[in-house]
Amino acid sequence: MGKRIAMALMMAAVLFSSCKKYDIAEGIYGRVVERYGDWMPWVGSNPPDHGERPIECEIYVYEYTRTCDFDQPYIGNYPISAMPKPLLGTTATDRKGRYQISLPPGEYSVFLLDDDGKLYADYGDEHGGLCPVKVEAGKVCEFNLLLDHAVY
Repeated sequence: MGKRIAMALMMAAVLFSSCKKYDIAEGIYGRVVERYGDWMPWVGSNPPDHGERPIECEIYVYEYTRTCDFDQPYIGNYPISAMPKPLLGTTATDRKGRYQISLPPGEYSVFLLDDDGKLYADYGDEHGGLCPVKVEAGKVCEFNLLLDHAVY
């Protein structure tokens, strides 16, 4: 009976370790999804086509960036050439929309590269920071991103 328990514990340990969502020691990981379709309220039995799906895309990480750092007003999508802060890293999602990137402790702005080759941020903070994330020493932060093509 003891061997069965030991074997079960070993198998559980292997399964648990394979469920880890990232393999970095410090930085961010997450998933990118695209929201599409008509999300307006509807009446009736045939809802409009809408939903979310994981996407493959490039992710660009810059120093913490605010809307007031740009020479132009916030428009949602910025040309890479207009970015006022230095690029600190890039990565790409897999076919399930998953990504990870090692980053030292600090504050960052994370952008998606959209279909037009522009940097896209889907939200900001109370200081005008674009898609902000903070990495703490020795920690990995989950940071999910949304490319919003929906109608509301």
